[in-house]
Amino acid sequence: MKLISDAELASSIVKVFPKFEGAKFKYNRCGWTSVIVDINDEYICKFPRTEQKLAFLKTENLIIEKFARAFPEITFPQRKFINSDIPFYIHKKLQGEFITVEKYNRLNTAEREIFADEVASFFARLHRLPVAEFQNLLPGKNEKLPSIDTLLSILKTDFNAEEIKKILKIIDDFSNLDEWSSQVVGYYDFHAHNILFNPQNLKLCGIFDFDEVAIGTAKFDLREIFLNYNEEIGYKVVAAYNQKASHNIPPEVIKTSLVGWSFAEYMNMKQKIKTGELTDVSGINLAEFKTRILKMMETY
Repeated sequence: MKLISDAELASSIVKVFPKFEGAKFKYNRCGWTSVIVDINDEYICKFPRTEQKLAFLKTENLIIEKFARAFPEITFPQRKFINSDIPFYIHKKLQGEFITVEKYNRLNTAEREIFADEVASFFARLHRLPVAEFQNLLPGKNEKLPSIDTLLSILKTDFNAEEIKKILKIIDDFSNLDEWSSQVVGYYDFHAHNILFNPQNLKLCGIFDFDEVAIGTAKFDLREIFLNYNEEIGYKVVAAYNQKASHNIPPEVIKTSLVGWSFAEYMNMKQKIKTGELTDVSGINLAEFKTRILKMMETY
């Protein structure tokens, strides 16, 4: 899909919903798969960036229906598809609070335990959903690294010889994680701005982004906590998850999956920046990502 300006997005919305003429529009281009438009802090419009994502979103309501039955205490968006000149989805904005790392750091010890327990409970219940019920709706998650030659051809230009030596060790460890490969329904994008919590009791109360939901492995699903929050939160969630889930996943397994996959993500990001595919995505900083990878390698 071509690059679309803010004015074009607003025009597409107003053409279908004249009542939004003169409304306050806020644009979020951080997502790799969709552009989000907030209308008057009351409605959310989601514009897919690719034809593949548009096709997937057409099945999203079926996924949401299944999630809503499995998690009756959580509110999910009731999206309407608008097949206009620029196709988009619209839904009423869900209520709740984002718990960012900054907000988490302001919580007391008891509140942090509640937060970790809520997140762990969500994942433990999600991973028990019958995969067969989602088989025709969800894609399989690619959890294989590119070939070593492909990875090294990209990484060698940005990492020194000593770092490459350690990277090869991590890649080897990553390749030996197959014993933790039971298939589950995974969310794969758990971060502060997709999930809402009740500010009074810290209960998880809303989920509204399903771009990355897929069939894959629990270790990869849980590693998103480490990637999108931090290691302290990640380890707390994994400890609570292991008490609730039917299987125990050692934290070091998730750590290996996180660090190993980061090399593939770095390569992918670098290539997309080079081809201009990420021109329209705000917040992309390759240097910051590299610094984060180096820090993870130091503690590996």
